[in-house]
Amino acid sequence: MLSMADPYSKLGWAKDHLDALDPEIRAFCTPAKAYTVTENEDKEQERYIIRTKLHDIPPKICLIAGDAVYNMRAALDQTVWALAALNGIPGKTQFPIIEVWNSDGRKRFERQVSGVPDAAFCEIQALQPYHRGDAFKSHPLWRLDEMCNLDKHRRLAANSVTVGGTIYGIPLELRNDVIMSATDDCHVISIPLALKDKVTLDPNPPIEITFGGDASGITETFETLIEIHTFVTVKVLPRFDRFFA
Repeated sequence: MLSMADPYSKLGWAKDHLDALDPEIRAFCTPAKAYTVTENEDKEQERYIIRTKLHDIPPKICLIAGDAVYNMRAALDQTVWALAALNGIPGKTQFPIIEVWNSDGRKRFERQVSGVPDAAFCEIQALQPYHRGDAFKSHPLWRLDEMCNLDKHRRLAANSVTVGGTIYGIPLELRNDVIMSATDDCHVISIPLALKDKVTLDPNPPIEITFGGDASGITETFETLIEIHTFVTVKVLPRFDRFFA
């Protein structure tokens, strides 16, 4: 008997991965593991140099996040397959994610939901990112689809460790004397050597891992992955329960 059991199982499996991801992130996001601080006195230039070198994020964190994203996306695809199966053997179905409702977008949508009941067709259409216009990239389903596409072609990138603010306290009266620079994995603070004693270390700065980034145009955190999962759980799958009652 057709039901929503499989899509909900996939969504539950995604939540299990998110639950496993949380302690892995927490274990890494500590000053001892996330970065190394080195200090140097450049007496020739009379500068005090502080370098914060960010450590590589463990591959396990990226892999678990990718598994969570994949299972959320699979729950959507399995929903469309089950809906199409109500009217016969499904073709090449998937849950469409359409950002622009033009002729190409419309054709792709209709092809991917071929065979689903008319009422379900309307429900799926109502959930499309294109309804947000130019802000379609803010839609949870567009972000989920983009993350899943990234993970399919390469390991889901955890592109950065964000250290909130700076791990050093810089008094306001010194801000004009501070020179800051950064690369992907190193932050550098330079201040006059004579002011060295006025700078203090924050032993517990806020640290955050971000996923996505680079050419994808999105940056997700653990918290926003939870938000996407909640959106699919509360706003998407329940719309289709009535078709299997």
